[in-house]
Amino acid sequence: MNWRDVSVGDVIQRFSGVELKPRGRELWGLCQFHADKSPSLAVNPDKGVWICRAGCGGGSSADFVMKLNNLSFRDAVAMIENEFGTGRNWQPVKRQKPPEILLGERIENVFTW
Repeated sequence: MNWRDVSVGDVIQRFSGVELKPRGRELWGLCQFHADKSPSLAVNPDKGVWICRAGCGGGSSADFVMKLNNLSFRDAVAMIENEFGTGRNWQPVKRQKPPEILLGERIENVFTW
């Protein structure tokens, strides 16, 4: 099974727990990327894409998993394939913080003792 064979709606529901409800040709739910009181996350299963109508972004199921978990494209695809039973064993590669952030944290630790 390829990651593109999995419905974008199934991926979003499995990874974020968002309940998607049908409205016309699209599925709608609360966006996970901002405080949502009314549904702004639209999923088009026919096209295999999602979009936040409040402006948080959009794209494929891999784009959603990348944004939700701060992963690279390769890791997001592997995570989807692993979750939906392709038999691959996914091991995440954590992104290292940029050097300027690490330096700032070290300086902060020196002055907070």
